[in-house]
Amino acid sequence: LTPAVVRSCPLLEDAKAGEARQPSKEKRLQSDNWRQMSRPFSLHGSVQLTEHDWVLLLRTTSNGEALLSALSSCAISAIDPQLLQVRRSFELAHTRQITDLQPFTLNPSLFATASQDGSARVWDLRSPSGGPQAEYRLTPNRTDAEVYSCSVGADDALLACGLGPEVKSFDLRTGKPVLTYESHSDIVNCVRFHPLERHVLLSAGDDNLICMNDTRVADEEEACVSVINNEDNVRGFTIIGPQAEVLCAISTTDDVTLWGLRGCNKIAELKTIRSHPLLQAEDSAGYIVDCFWEQTGQTLFVLAGSSFGHLLLFEATEAGAVPSVSFVNESALGTGHTAVVRSAVSCAGPEGAGAASLLTGGEDGLVCKWAPQKLMEPQQQQQPGGTEMATASGVSTSSPSGCLDLHNTHVSARIQNSRRQRAAGPY
Repeated sequence: LTPAVVRSCPLLEDAKAGEARQPSKEKRLQSDNWRQMSRPFSLHGSVQLTEHDWVLLLRTTSNGEALLSALSSCAISAIDPQLLQVRRSFELAHTRQITDLQPFTLNPSLFATASQDGSARVWDLRSPSGGPQAEYRLTPNRTDAEVYSCSVGADDALLACGLGPEVKSFDLRTGKPVLTYESHSDIVNCVRFHPLERHVLLSAGDDNLICMNDTRVADEEEACVSVINNEDNVRGFTIIGPQAEVLCAISTTDDVTLWGLRGCNKIAELKTIRSHPLLQAEDSAGYIVDCFWEQTGQTLFVLAGSSFGHLLLFEATEAGAVPSVSFVNESALGTGHTAVVRSAVSCAGPEGAGAASLLTGGEDGLVCKWAPQKLMEPQQQQQPGGTEMATASGVSTSSPSGCLDLHNTHVSARIQNSRRQRAAGPY
């Protein structure tokens, strides 16, 4: 969904102007259809970070005690994810749009950012000055660079950034460049270190390729572990699964392709989510926000949205993606958001509190918190149009709390402990 399409949406224009609008009959019927679905997530609060800017990115620190948000004004806010209160702000963190924000793994106070100003910076939540702790210039003589992603890995020793078709890496201990990977022939949109095999660096971009490199190997050609042809460009990906062995690639046309990392095999394709009727808003189709792994039921869920801010969770089945969960605020028409949702992240509650909450940020300047509720017994409901729709089947009977436990990060103590216990092997 392009920004031009979003800005031309009448409902968003009215929302920005603060004008009230009576919902049309079509929108009331669509809202009723949403309310017919299972609703295990309810809105438990929101915070308005900005009235005129967008919330572009959300990330949680490795200990889950802070929610980091990047705004279109180039500012960064650190929020208490439980109380939804802003604890720290970094004004004008970059001079151009912030394109990625990644926390460190071992030190929960540190995080890195990448920007189209041609730089990557490291920040410390404890710093009294509020300035960056380090800066890495990717393009010394440019201020409008094709920098769209960064990642911290190798136990907080390396920083990797995409720059055009290249991936540059830096030693965070010395501040010096290490190696430049030239595996791609077009713009790199996403780079991530593997959450368990922290020496493995994955990158993907507009050339349809997903490349895996072993950062322990100094020679670029020998460092290449494998290359996957996604057969479509990749704007982003999420690594999920009980052992983080499945990669969910999201294309610029919002198709989702699942790949097995160990065998580089295609597992499934989900190509019709954005065209689902419940995601249609006037002339605009839906879009993919992110992919989540349900820990208890061992199931993949895809979070999608509409240009009006409605959110819908699809369960990945053998037959394709099935809509199963809606996020509806009962106190008002629609959801907590009134515009496109740009980012979503899972956040574990206090110890013993059960399933994780979901936090979402959007172009309305809001950060919303959605808390899981106990699911109904597995049953079949009638989807609009008469077709049957599964309601997150099997989750409520297998989960002790009866809640969906969704995750798109691997920072919990359970994951870290499993990493120490099992033998690590390169892909």
